[in-house]
Amino acid sequence: MSSGPLTKVKSIEEIPLDKIVLGTAQVRTRNVAKDLDELAESIKKVGLLHPIIVHELEDGNYELISGQRRFLAHQRIGAKTIKALILGRKMSETEAKKISLTENFVRLDASRLDYIDACTFLFKQYG
Repeated sequence: MSSGPLTKVKSIEEIPLDKIVLGTAQVRTRNVAKDLDELAESIKKVGLLHPIIVHELEDGNYELISGQRRFLAHQRIGAKTIKALILGRKMSETEAKKISLTENFVRLDASRLDYIDACTFLFKQYG
């Protein structure tokens, strides 16, 4: 029986990149830098669409739970801050791994035809 959701949000804030440490529960451990330049360029042009997820540490820093590639892309473009969803409490390594895995697992890529439709629409709009 569940006692409610695992995550309770304390706030969503812009936090300094230098106050963030990578968590040990990251799901992505291989090919983390793959296509990072493309992600960084997208963030530069469009902005960050989904905040990273962190919890606050006792020393005032934040541990990154989810959004490692977004964090690294921000570093690559020289950003000083990043939008972060700050959880209301410190997560155990098991809880953090669940959050990281869930965020990565439930993300589905659009189908090839959906991409074609969207690109066709934009091409018609902008040439």
